[in-house]
Amino acid sequence: MVEVPATPTNPRIPTRADIDACLSVTDTDDHARDYFLVAVAAGTGLCVHELVALDWGQLVSDTGAVRHRVHLRAEDTKGNVDGDVVINEALRWKVARYRTWCARRPDEDLPKHTTHVVEGRLHRRRHRADGA
Repeated sequence: MVEVPATPTNPRIPTRADIDACLSVTDTDDHARDYFLVAVAAGTGLCVHELVALDWGQLVSDTGAVRHRVHLRAEDTKGNVDGDVVINEALRWKVARYRTWCARRPDEDLPKHTTHVVEGRLHRRRHRADGA
């Protein structure tokens, strides 16, 4: 097999060992958000744009249960086509674990977001620590 070097137009696909290494170094309270993002990206195959467009309501039902399937809106996908992503049992456990971590953190430790409308779409804006 010929190994093709990674380039911007031909990125290297992470191996299972790469993903496990990322998860292992982020599996701490200080890096819980990073662990969650790596786990969801690896478990779903979502690209960065699709990942950050997710809302808690897409991942978790009104009763607090982690969904088995997440619906992606067309405007949030790379190909502008809506669809569903299956959340397997291991990933549902990681989502629930992250929600538990968030629930036990003081509010001042969590990022603050507001939602506002830009060009007809809802966007979140993170507030800086200085309140700006």
